[in-house]
Amino acid sequence: MIPLDIIYVCLYYCQGDKPNKFSTLNLRNSDDYHLSGKNDIVYGNGYYVISAVHERVKQKNFRYPAIIYNKELNEYWNFKETSKDTIKDPSFFIFINNTFAFCFVGEDENNNPKNKYISITYCKGAPTNNWTTCMIVPPDGDEKNNPSLAYIAPFWMVFYTSNNTPYISFTENLKGKWEIKEARFYDGNSSYVLSSSISQSENIVTLIGKKNDNYFIWYGNSPLGEWNEISCEMGLNNIDDIPDIYYSGGEWLSIINSGGNYYLAYKKDSTRPCLPLIQNNGNINLKSYIRAK
Repeated sequence: MIPLDIIYVCLYYCQGDKPNKFSTLNLRNSDDYHLSGKNDIVYGNGYYVISAVHERVKQKNFRYPAIIYNKELNEYWNFKETSKDTIKDPSFFIFINNTFAFCFVGEDENNNPKNKYISITYCKGAPTNNWTTCMIVPPDGDEKNNPSLAYIAPFWMVFYTSNNTPYISFTENLKGKWEIKEARFYDGNSSYVLSSSISQSENIVTLIGKKNDNYFIWYGNSPLGEWNEISCEMGLNNIDDIPDIYYSGGEWLSIINSGGNYYLAYKKDSTRPCLPLIQNNGNINLKSYIRAK
């Protein structure tokens, strides 16, 4: 499991299934490639890959989707721009079906909030191959927040929040038309804020977020089928950010930031999760985590 700290650009990692002792690895940085906002790390086809943004040296106001990647956990990492779209918010990243893919909120070069859109950029095989970008939610004058991406055959799915309503955009072909519908778990009148995080395991897609200021988990396996909802009481008085979610083997895991302290929450049912402390140094900011190798 590898949480990511974007301030010092380093990785925290541990060996084995139990997150007992974490080691630290400093990454080689670049002046114009940055880890900012929501950054995800994935592992596939022998590569560790981290979503990033590229600020071209002569165009500091323009940011572009990019990746930082390596085959081993060492200090010499590579950098690659993946799209010519200007990016508003960094992305949600997955590797599945032999495809590296991430979605992001884009914007026009005049930073007009009414012209935000959601795109996906992806490549097959190795991250060093050519990447393709396609728009999946066009600009419509509404705010678009926290997109996250999943794949359960035969559907690619992107969840996001617009005007406090959860939406899903989905397709069976990345190069084809994407349909847009209200998420199946939407109750028609509550206010929702989804995390920019999804877990997918055992043909289940799991989301976490707020409904009317209370934390919930939603899970299902199709944009057209029924979804389940469970309340998610974390047992902490204050949570600074909507947590990420990870589901595997009937167990939910989540990293929680409470008052600058970071906890790893385990949860198998509707009971309160246990919360072992990961890090209590207020100078770091854990952003993402995976299980790999």
